[in-house]
Amino acid sequence: MKLNRDSKKYESIPKPMGLVNIPSKDFKLLDRDIKLAYASGIEDFNLQITAQTLVALYKARKSLERDEQLIIKSAYRPPKLQAELWRRRVEDIKNSFPSLDEQEIISLASLYTASPEHPKFPPHMRGDALDVSLSRKDIILEMYLEPFSYDQMQFDYFENKNKEIHENRLYLRRVMQAAGFFPYDKEFWHFGLTPVWPEERT
Repeated sequence: MKLNRDSKKYESIPKPMGLVNIPSKDFKLLDRDIKLAYASGIEDFNLQITAQTLVALYKARKSLERDEQLIIKSAYRPPKLQAELWRRRVEDIKNSFPSLDEQEIISLASLYTASPEHPKFPPHMRGDALDVSLSRKDIILEMYLEPFSYDQMQFDYFENKNKEIHENRLYLRRVMQAAGFFPYDKEFWHFGLTPVWPEERT
């Protein structure tokens, strides 16, 4: 597929200046991206964001109750990691929606993982985007049900289906928005200091 060649375009995207590690003493850091980065040949990889984003993240943390903690699933992604996640997303879309043609696959995949053609650089490559969850009393708040599906990724999917899950998503969104983050309706867990799509800035 053409997308395999286009993924090389990630390599031309400049690395953000002033990336800093997210402190594990203050936030729970998940290791999915770390494991995937090492598997992709990226050494010395840590979950990092820009200094400005870290300030906003601490602002969000400050608004939580004492028994609550932000969980960081993903942050800055270097080109190899973004390319691997894009490849995986495309394959998953192909398997989940076998009737789609190549262009439809790329269009749908780009809603959930930024493609090489994403305007103003993919959010996670800007260094100001995070995938976030939340725990209370060391228990992760329920945000979805198994088996997980693309429908469930939509922020308001559970609005009239499961009050507890919807309230958990609302609470996480309020915490992050109050700290200056833009949400992304297609993915309830994604927040950034800049919106996913430039035209979404308000």
